[in-house]
Amino acid sequence: MHCFVVNVLTRELELTEHLDFRWLNKDQLWDLDWAAADVAAVEMLSVTF
Repeated sequence: MHCFVVNVLTRELELTEHLDFRWLNKDQLWDLDWAAADVAAVEMLSVTF
């Protein structure tokens, strides 16, 4: 999984590669069922931001 930290002007996105997305805050990261390969990235995000 690639993770990016960005500042956006709007919360509206036009999806071109995926069917769905979610805006999550730090406290919501572990509410999702992450693939084992993504857990390290989610852990890094949760302690960095």
